[in-house]
Amino acid sequence: MIETTDYFRIATRYIKQLANEFKTNPYDFLSESDVKCRLFMILSRDNALSSLKPTNDGKQISPLHSEVSYFDRNGKLLFHVDLSAIDPGTTDVYSKSGKGEVRFAKGYRAGECYLAIEIKLNKSTNKRKMIADWEKDMRKLADIKSRNPGLICFSILLDKKSHISSNDELVQLLGAYPDTKIVYVNAVGNEYLINF
Repeated sequence: MIETTDYFRIATRYIKQLANEFKTNPYDFLSESDVKCRLFMILSRDNALSSLKPTNDGKQISPLHSEVSYFDRNGKLLFHVDLSAIDPGTTDVYSKSGKGEVRFAKGYRAGECYLAIEIKLNKSTNKRKMIADWEKDMRKLADIKSRNPGLICFSILLDKKSHISSNDELVQLLGAYPDTKIVYVNAVGNEYLINF
């Protein structure tokens, strides 16, 4: 069966809702975990992300998960991603390896992935450090996408210190990370969407 869910549209809708909540009251988010939990909660309201579906080893899981592990082709753990939507039908919950196959240390293997979302909440007064940390997430997403060509990647930065006041300040990210949807929102109400 061919997957027909529009994960880009679904994620964009709920990310915009999160952005509006942050613009309305940025101080409600005390930690990055607060942001991740809030986005997980609003994403999970969507049936396409929360309905249980069978895995390829006969279990039932939803597509939406946090801290999904991404491995290289040799089974080495590379990254964890804040929020992901995976294809239950290509997921092996117990990652039983066949003879000569890689056994994944996290106890599962997600085959096809639809969405990967990385989140940053900036409280630092150091703008250069904020950008460097954010770009580290974007490099992580670019690496994962190189092995998952259909993956839709989002990198979100909610900035309590409002370091960026113009879309022009983010232009260099446009060319550097063309396959990542970049979202910047600050505490004074500025919102910039790049590569959408």
